[in-house]
Amino acid sequence: MKYIELIELEINDNKIEVGKVKLRKSFLEEYSELFFKNIIDIETNITTANVKSLVSMTYLKSRNEIKTYINKLRN
Repeated sequence: MKYIELIELEINDNKIEVGKVKLRKSFLEEYSELFFKNIIDIETNITTANVKSLVSMTYLKSRNEIKTYINKLRN
């Protein structure tokens, strides 16, 4: 819940459904930085012969780059 600022719930046919979800700006900025610096994995859908598959992709970083980034986060 620390990443969520607002959740709107809707009732449809006696079922509760999640409507709008607003994430905190600080979370989105942090996630965006990690993503664009290729520090976190991404998942993507790939379709071949009408079969969809979810594939996880990793961009590898050197041990030095990872240590530098972890030290930055600690500071």
